[in-house]
Amino acid sequence: MFAWLLFSASVAGAAQPAWDLPGWAHRARLTLDGSAIDAPLDGFPLLVVLEDGRNFDHTLAAPGGADLRFVDADGAVLPYQIESWDEGGRSTVWVRLPHLEPGAADPHLWLYFGAEVAAADDPGAVWDGYTAVWHLGDDLTDSTGRHAPAHDHGSIDSPAQIAQGRGMLGTGNLDRRLEIRDTDPALDLVDGMTLSAWVSADAWHSGFEAVLAKGDHTWRIARCRSDDAFAFALDVEGGQVEICGATGPVAGGGWYHVAATYDRAQMHLYVDGVPVAYADETRPVRVDTDQVWIGNNSDADDRQWLGVLDEVRIEATPRSAAWIAADAAAGRDELVSSWCVPDLGLGDTDGDGTCDVDEDRGVAVDTASSIDTATAPGTDVPSAAGADRPPAAVTADEPALAGCGCGHGGVAGWVWLPAMALVVRRRPPRRRRPVDPRQRRGGCRPAG
Repeated sequence: MFAWLLFSASVAGAAQPAWDLPGWAHRARLTLDGSAIDAPLDGFPLLVVLEDGRNFDHTLAAPGGADLRFVDADGAVLPYQIESWDEGGRSTVWVRLPHLEPGAADPHLWLYFGAEVAAADDPGAVWDGYTAVWHLGDDLTDSTGRHAPAHDHGSIDSPAQIAQGRGMLGTGNLDRRLEIRDTDPALDLVDGMTLSAWVSADAWHSGFEAVLAKGDHTWRIARCRSDDAFAFALDVEGGQVEICGATGPVAGGGWYHVAATYDRAQMHLYVDGVPVAYADETRPVRVDTDQVWIGNNSDADDRQWLGVLDEVRIEATPRSAAWIAADAAAGRDELVSSWCVPDLGLGDTDGDGTCDVDEDRGVAVDTASSIDTATAPGTDVPSAAGADRPPAAVTADEPALAGCGCGHGGVAGWVWLPAMALVVRRRPPRRRRPVDPRQRRGGCRPAG
């Protein structure tokens, strides 16, 4: 019989919730701001921003973020898309949440990283149900996979709200735009729609500057004539309807989230998640062969948006005011209210490898699945979700033993109880970046 046991320092006395993916070395707890959710939301795309020195360390993850996995509070693995990955700075990821409920007691999800696995990002699953989604930047692909990449006509890759966008910059009529050379009938949006984009400009320039338009005789988001306001216009059977919201000067290159919805009952226009105009309208939208253009109008190409555009989306689903408000908050990285990343000293003030919020809530330990890394005998390969790990045999007279907490301790392995046998794998030394000491105080640090 073996006479010893090796455990990480985080085991004794730690209330560590179970690891849903035990083959991963690190994980982070993302707490959501439930106060920003005004109504139930299903299939919501959450923006997760990973930033060195704030809430992440890219050196602990696989190249390109191949090992990222997101798990909800019920243990379900969530679809995600990496929009941008910067090994030395800031990365952006979209995660589809199955459900958000207003007033939830502890809305959170987990990010796992630190494993040698194949990439699993799935843009089609994240944007299922959308008509088109263009993140822009140097990749003009429609993330839904429904349409060919946008055709660039003179725009440039530019820093933007989420990551990179497209700039239609300069003076005068430069005739710059992105063209969607597609005759897909789904773009007609006859019976309903949600249109949205992040926009920036140093000032208004000319009348009817287009953000997103299907010509001049179907639907469009643009400047309201020559006023300091955005407009949402529809061509319907019997005429054109336009609503405008008094926005004020678009000055200093600031970013605005502009969205418009139509549901065969009302038209709504929103700026930064706030409703600014509406009108009753029940008629179907007129069908036309005009192309969809981003940053200009295919019926009048002198209506160029002189600024930068980002995250352009088209949906046939009319979204609620609560959805638009949450979407604008997500784009500002305001929905994730706090992070707990014990390996970076965030949210673990006593250094035991357990998130303080879980200790405060008295979360029970699930010994059979809470060991963070298991290794098959004679190999250095972590077992898949603990499939090869013998279960811990705990009797009524023997207390359960907690597993390694959040990757701390440097040692992980299998435990048989009461046989007292242990197989150990030591992790290679970690390359750590220095962490601001202020991040080690006061619990989970706000994401903003």
